[in-house]
Amino acid sequence: MSIWLTSQKIPFLSQSFIRPCYLYRFIVPFQSKAHYCPYRLRDFQLAFGKSLQSFAMAHKEVGLEPPQDPKADTIFGKIARKEIPADIIYEDDLCLAFRDVNPQAPFHALVIPKKPISQLSTAQPEDQSLLGHLMLVAPKVAKQEGLQSFRLVVNDGKDACQSVYHLHLHILGGRTLGWPPG
Repeated sequence: MSIWLTSQKIPFLSQSFIRPCYLYRFIVPFQSKAHYCPYRLRDFQLAFGKSLQSFAMAHKEVGLEPPQDPKADTIFGKIARKEIPADIIYEDDLCLAFRDVNPQAPFHALVIPKKPISQLSTAQPEDQSLLGHLMLVAPKVAKQEGLQSFRLVVNDGKDACQSVYHLHLHILGGRTLGWPPG
């Protein structure tokens, strides 16, 4: 009897659009009688019966160091200026909301200010009304999308897994969300 394990490298783009991530799908051929295989199917849950999207949702996101220049342009700045297409679901003169390309829930959107602010912790006192506006837009978007309840998440810095240094609020919903997050 020969049992072998190999893996297939699957590239995809993370939510930041700027760095490739790799997932490994394990391929485990074995004889048809389960008792000949020392591994059970449940030991390879990620290997069988899941789509590439499920693999992408299960990857471990890591935060990035903030850029040297806090005013550096980002993918979200380009989306706000409409230089890059996005599935925009809300827009006003201060902010916009669009669907996340790597959803972590059935509904996952991002609300971003049009003004470039790299992190919540770098916001200035004059940004107070803009920050409040973002918090008021999130429930509007959630209601517009038919959500009864939702979660707001703001990642601030590398250890909080911030990967795009343009302030953004994640709106997550459409399923029961576990606690604690992270």
